[in-house]
Amino acid sequence: MKHVIVGHVALDRIVTEEGTSHRLGGPPSYGCAISGALDHEIGVITRIGPDFPVKFVEKYQEWGINLEKWRCESLSTSFTLDYTRKPRWLGLENVCEAIILPEKHYDSVIFSPIAGELTSEQVCNVYAGYVALDPQGFIRERYGKGAVRLVPWEELCEVNLLKTSLEEHRYLTGESDPLRSLRYFSEKGVEASIITMGDEGALVCHNGDVFEVPVYPTMSVDSTGAGDSFLVAAHDKLASG
Repeated sequence: MKHVIVGHVALDRIVTEEGTSHRLGGPPSYGCAISGALDHEIGVITRIGPDFPVKFVEKYQEWGINLEKWRCESLSTSFTLDYTRKPRWLGLENVCEAIILPEKHYDSVIFSPIAGELTSEQVCNVYAGYVALDPQGFIRERYGKGAVRLVPWEELCEVNLLKTSLEEHRYLTGESDPLRSLRYFSEKGVEASIITMGDEGALVCHNGDVFEVPVYPTMSVDSTGAGDSFLVAAHDKLASG
């Protein structure tokens, strides 16, 4: 089964105590890296601008993805992630052109918007065998000089898999208790919903049954893209049956 991930590729400026670096980011990037590790095929629907570096296009070519067909005139989506601030500060520097989803049937599709590049109608009306959603881009709002804050979003429709962070779930349900949020998602027709909780693991609701999944012991080096990678791995397992 071929998975398709839909969302903007991003140019990330990462600020840490060690200094500043510029990296390839966005859910499609982490999705391709994880799918390569799982040895599963993945496709990408995105947008990149004229400023998108050749070295990153070549990296996608190594993953078997041609980004050139998604190039447009608008500058690429770019973020600043500042880990010297507690909690991490997220700044949205630029937003690329919105994504137009080709009208076709998809075996399985992962919607992972990061800056409003998709609409809820695209998620609700897609023709696909299995649909996963990370709604982070729907609950982000840019304000001031590029700062990002979370805002409520009430347009959740029936999907097979929903992934939110511990911080995000209440913006979809209005509930501070993640267990009540999971029940809300189930009532909305979500087959499997996951709330990730960082070092505390994750809460999973699958067909009405709730499970607590502990974190796998490891040494964290960089948490950028962890949620995107988590979603793609979970989607791969559930969609592939």
